[in-house]
Amino acid sequence: MKDINTGSLIRIVVKALILFAALNLIFAALNPIPWIAKAGLYNTLIPGRLRLPYGENPPESYNITLSRLEGMFAAHEISDGEKPSDEFRILLLGDSAAWGWLLEPDQTLSACINRQNLKTSDGKTIRLYNLGYPVLDATKDLLILDYGMAYQPDMVVWMVTLAALYPDERADDLRSIAAF
Repeated sequence: MKDINTGSLIRIVVKALILFAALNLIFAALNPIPWIAKAGLYNTLIPGRLRLPYGENPPESYNITLSRLEGMFAAHEISDGEKPSDEFRILLLGDSAAWGWLLEPDQTLSACINRQNLKTSDGKTIRLYNLGYPVLDATKDLLILDYGMAYQPDMVVWMVTLAALYPDERADDLRSIAAF
């Protein structure tokens, strides 16, 4: 086996560093993370979720958390194509009550209202999208609402209480999200 001299080793390391830097620059220029977050089976091979994914212990539940809103929305039914022209779109925001804690997805408030096939006076179908998330924090709701505005809602229903504004409560929830 041929010995590698110091000059060859330096050239290999320099080439590897140049290649590493070039790939990092290409990655930064393309910014593929939003594309990767939207790639998945939801809304393609299987229907989108009726509510945002949630796990009580993010490191163990393998669910996407608030730190990746694009992934949460990509799995949600609201991301299934363009808004139909005959739809009156309502975003339902809130904590565990809106999300439907201890309920199956088809038993939530939004699912029950959607089953009624309600129409507006001008004939548009009323469609609620459950964007609740089981964390008691108004800031979280505003983050979800800000992202959800890209889906052209006609109305927003925000189920909020003063408890969502307590600084101590919000700090605990945000620490648990940041820990992930």
